Amino acid sequence: AECDVSIRPGWFYHPSEDGQVKSVQHLLGIYLLSVGRNANLLLNLPVDRRGLVHENDVGRLRELRKVLDTIFAHDLARGVDVSASNARADGFSPARAVDGDPESFWATTNATRSAWLELRFPSPTPLNTVVLREPIRLGQRVKSFRVQAQVEGQWVLIGLGTTIGNRRIVTTDTVYATALRVGIEDSKACPLLSSVEVYAAPPTAFIDTPDRDFLDSLRVTLSSDDSRAEIRYTLDGAEPTQASPLYSGPFELRESATLKARAFRGGKGSLWPTEATFKKHDAASLKKPIHFVRKPEDGLLCEVFEVSLQSLADFKGGQSTRKEVVSTPALGAQTRDEQFALRFSGVFLAPEDGLYAFSLTSDDGSRLWMHDELTVDNDGLHGPATRRAVVGLKAGYHPLRIEYFNGTGGRELKVEVVGPGGKRLGGPENWAH
Repeated sequence: AECDVSIRPGWFYHPSEDGQVKSVQHLLGIYLLSVGRNANLLLNLPVDRRGLVHENDVGRLRELRKVLDTIFAHDLARGVDVSASNARADGFSPARAVDGDPESFWATTNATRSAWLELRFPSPTPLNTVVLREPIRLGQRVKSFRVQAQVEGQWVLIGLGTTIGNRRIVTTDTVYATALRVGIEDSKACPLLSSVEVYAAPPTAFIDTPDRDFLDSLRVTLSSDDSRAEIRYTLDGAEPTQASPLYSGPFELRESATLKARAFRGGKGSLWPTEATFKKHDAASLKKPIHFVRKPEDGLLCEVFEVSLQSLADFKGGQSTRKEVVSTPALGAQTRDEQFALRFSGVFLAPEDGLYAFSLTSDDGSRLWMHDELTVDNDGLHGPATRRAVVGLKAGYHPLRIEYFNGTGGRELKVEVVGPGGKRLGGPENWAH
């Protein structure tokens, strides 16, 4: 199998994409889902106008190399006691799977189609990454397998799959195991394993609180994929160290903050910090509603324009080809599938005072104005993409405009609203004109 992907959004070099090189976290995920699933990874590096790979791309590759070297630095399977349910004689013992020699391998007898290999550790050992390899020169044999860890005397499933082939990387939250068992459940011929490697990648910290905007205060919760790891954090954007405050439980934010967190195990910290920016909104800044002499009518006014655009910045409006009232801002009123634009205008009914998150998912571009202020900008020619913004609103009606265009190809428009307390809004009852 082969996995082809570019380190940038496109296959060719564009200066405008110098800041859009895939993050090291993204690249690691691609590596684990390609190389880690028995595929060849072909990572495209577009050459710039100098005939060179850009410095940002080179730097990101070096980061990835450092991360991989850290994860796979120490094989915990080396030198441990190993046994198997079945083994062929004459140099194919289970120890061959953990000797570090890619040419040797554990083999079962010819008639065997399922078997297990067990590694025993001298004490509870943290692990979260298991690498399996078949001696691929003898063919890809395994049809299904599972990996279990013995934790406090109980066998816990940490991974399962179908093929192994040249390399299969199984990842899991950190467990403290006294033994590891690789079970081959089915195989096309007698199972063979040339390598079982076990690693303990550094722990990762997570910010569990979904909200990033708040009015008075916000309760923040952190966690880690290693239940025994220490989590250290900062609130001023500084890099967390082992001298930073220790997380001991949920805490309250009462001011805007840039939170960074790292998990530590045995003095080694996360591969990268987890980061989030929290913004406190002043209750006095909530936008005031407009008032009507009589109740507005249900729905939004939708205008359809037959135009060729590459950006809504070029959209001047003009004579529409169609007008109608729609219950929600969505596709459906357009008169053709390509080269058109839509404009929805009216008001949004906020049921209570608070913060409202407006999201636009579109293909191609879309924009949302609230009180004549550009609030969500998802403009440009692109595939399905989502942009989001949070606005503080007083209860009542608020003037709103949404514009959308499609150039050619696929088309999509989805407007989502989440109100105070995580309430899903945006149904017909929230739109009027």
